[in-house]
Amino acid sequence: MTKSKQLHYWLGGTKPSAQDKFFLEALDDKLWSMGTADKWDACWHTDMPDRDVFEKLDASKTLNHIPGNSCLMIKSRLAKTLAKAKARVAGLPQESRYSFFPDTYSMPEDYFKFQEVAAANPDWFWIQKPKNLSRGRGIEVVSHPEAVPLDSSWIIQRYLSDPHLWDGHKYVLRCYVLVTSVEPLRFYWFHEGFAKLTSEKYSTDDLDNSFIHLTNPDVNEHNEDVEVPVVFYSFAQYRAWLKQQGVNDEQLFADLHDLIALTVLSAREEMRSQSGDVDSPDMRGTYELIGLDCMIDADHKPWILECNLSPSLETCSSGDEAGDQENRIKSQVVQDIVNMMGMNDPGARDKLTDQELTAYELKHAGGFKPVFPEQNANDYLNCFPMPRYADIASLPEGVEFDYSKIPFQADETVEAVFDDSLALLVTNPEDNEKQFIFPNEIATMIWLNISSGQTPEQVAEELAAVYAANEATANTEEATVEKQLSVVWDVLADWAQVNLFSPTTSSPEHKPDKRVNHYKWLDTFSFTLNGIGVEIRSACKLACDYLQPLVKAYSATQ
Repeated sequence: MTKSKQLHYWLGGTKPSAQDKFFLEALDDKLWSMGTADKWDACWHTDMPDRDVFEKLDASKTLNHIPGNSCLMIKSRLAKTLAKAKARVAGLPQESRYSFFPDTYSMPEDYFKFQEVAAANPDWFWIQKPKNLSRGRGIEVVSHPEAVPLDSSWIIQRYLSDPHLWDGHKYVLRCYVLVTSVEPLRFYWFHEGFAKLTSEKYSTDDLDNSFIHLTNPDVNEHNEDVEVPVVFYSFAQYRAWLKQQGVNDEQLFADLHDLIALTVLSAREEMRSQSGDVDSPDMRGTYELIGLDCMIDADHKPWILECNLSPSLETCSSGDEAGDQENRIKSQVVQDIVNMMGMNDPGARDKLTDQELTAYELKHAGGFKPVFPEQNANDYLNCFPMPRYADIASLPEGVEFDYSKIPFQADETVEAVFDDSLALLVTNPEDNEKQFIFPNEIATMIWLNISSGQTPEQVAEELAAVYAANEATANTEEATVEKQLSVVWDVLADWAQVNLFSPTTSSPEHKPDKRVNHYKWLDTFSFTLNGIGVEIRSACKLACDYLQPLVKAYSATQ
């Protein structure tokens, strides 16, 4: 890129201009000038952009949001995302690692379930929250469970009524998490953040006093009865205070690290799916800064409360010294993002491989520390529904891939064999609806070999040999083990989304290749529909009896 070329930024969204301040300061003013919605190289959008904004991306552009982030950012969706992730590991050792989000009920569909739980636990407290609002708007502790709002804009959540207190005040930790890639998955946790305190001391005697129960600065700044209504402490100050209290801060922050990792892992497939739906030449310039809020209970256990889209970058703290500290931390967060995404280093990231992009980000990460992939990456492989090839290939140097961490034991109870055709009974995780799919020859080979105990590498070697033996493909990319390994892992990952694998952490072991459900095709119906040949095969007598006269009558009209 020549020095004379000017780059253009576009500031989108409706949030206050203070949200843009640190971003503009981080950009090299020799390279950047203001652009428009139709002319930009970097988009900094404080709301979620419309789909057409993503469609303007190419390898040289950056945009500070990722499609599909609503599975984390909307409170009701976050609860479902985490519940779904926990359900995948039910009964396994890692299930206990997912006990970090409070019981949550989405209105109106969960109303009766909530009332049942509330009646059975009269000593519990509850809090109602709008599903898609920020800054503490509309949040209230529930005084009477039977009177909660019923419309679809609300969730009801168990109120953690035994919080760890700082000088008698309830507090919440604001963590900054940066996702720089969805596939392969790469995300980081900023080493600093804030403990946000309530402006009045904690008590359950007054459930209507927001200054007691809510830590949001937008709420507490209106408390005129205290000298310092908004109090933020840095993580450095927080950890020093924990040590003074005799609390093991290393363990608490290790638990926070695990909570953050599992939360983002649980959202990867949704973000990947929606990113794939965008008509864009290159989505590698998308990234997401998440403001993740956690509460610490009296036993020093962290609980996730919410994830915030475009977390506040305004100065919230009361007092000049506290405000200066807050500004330094928030400014560094944004500066490090700009550096990691190469905005002041135009062209540097455009043609890098995934491994090279990882190295580039780590070199420019500043205060961001990698969460995945990292040296302990194997501890998280069994927390994906199924990792994808790019995730495996991006493991740090020196980290040996551990198959025992992967739940890829094919579930033979979903198999059915119709003559010479393999069918698999898939389950839609959203509505639990079931249907058969019929894998093609390659996918069938993958399934059968995995079922018999082969590893993905062994399956890939067989597939590559098949292509190498075919005269038409012998010298193509298809005949390489690396290409087929990518195919195998992606097929397995797609199948994991529809529950085709038994949840197990044991290494694959050879077992008899038995197909438990065998069926015969009873009839085949062939006809032409709008000029296209259609063939329907049925193994159900009732279906055959129903289809036969319909197809005959239709064919007679053609």
